[in-house]
Amino acid sequence: MLPGHYKLPFVERLAPRQKPYGPARIFIADLTKRDVTGLVSDEKAEATLDDDRIRLANRIATVGKLDGFVGASIHGGGESLSHTLALSNFQPLTEPDRGLRVHNSDLLKLCDFIEPRLRCQQLVILTVCN
Repeated sequence: MLPGHYKLPFVERLAPRQKPYGPARIFIADLTKRDVTGLVSDEKAEATLDDDRIRLANRIATVGKLDGFVGASIHGGGESLSHTLALSNFQPLTEPDRGLRVHNSDLLKLCDFIEPRLRCQQLVILTVCN
């Protein structure tokens, strides 16, 4: 996944857990011009815009570009792992095919953190660094 700022628009809990993704998927999307304008104009966000780069939380990066990379997500699981390993809480981390792979246990904690913010229609940002 290319470095940059992205947004996390929704969470999909998977029951039962699925081998490629684990217990959930947190989808990743490009920031829109409206998102960027809202961030820069919100004093609480402490965001600044310099050409095509945004400074958020002291991280300067471009607006991420998925370039049609549909279905990018933060997810657990692991297609190349055995079924038991892929669905365990702390599975070995394998190369993701779309997005970012994390341990299943950490993924559930992320979902618990993000979902209430999305219900309140807050913009949730993901920053990918080199």
